[in-house]
Amino acid sequence: MNIVISEKTFEEMKELPDVVYKYRFWNDNYHKEIIYEQIVFMAKPSSFEDKLDCKLQKRYDLMSNQDIYNP
Repeated sequence: MNIVISEKTFEEMKELPDVVYKYRFWNDNYHKEIIYEQIVFMAKPSSFEDKLDCKLQKRYDLMSNQDIYNP
C-alpha cells in the first residue's frame, strides 16, 4: 500500500466536499447537549498536554487597532 502525504492549502484542494458530517452517539449526554442546548465544552489551554497547543505567535492584546488591521 502506497501512502502519499502532501501539504496543501484549502485553495489548492479542488475535491473538497461541500458538507462534512460529524456523527454523534445518542446515548452520550454531552453529544445531546451540543445539539439541544448549543453548549460546547472548551478546555482551558493550561490543561493541554502539549504546551505549544493554542499558543499565539502574536500578542494581540498588546497591539493597537492600526496594528491589527494593517498587518
